[in-house]
Amino acid sequence: MEFKSKEEATRAVEQTRAEARRAFREAGEVWSGKNAVASMWRSTKGTYFRAQDKMLASAQATDNLIQSKIYSSLGVALGLGVLIGFISTGKSKTRKRRDY
Repeated sequence: MEFKSKEEATRAVEQTRAEARRAFREAGEVWSGKNAVASMWRSTKGTYFRAQDKMLASAQATDNLIQSKIYSSLGVALGLGVLIGFISTGKSKTRKRRDY
């Protein structure tokens, strides 16, 4: 690029510097945005793992309780099965009796 005067060259240098500053500022904004996303991801991941740990602890406690009181657990399961079966068949249905 050839300049006709010193002023044109100076103006071109200043424009280039201004564009470089703008590019660096935008790059910094993008970088801080990426850091914010990464921080949110780490926080979400931590919350997920804490919830998973609590769920596994609850499942283990339930398993231990069922194993320690196996007959009571079977009775409760049987009672719930009968109750669900009674509700699902419906009381309002009447059986028609057919004589053959």
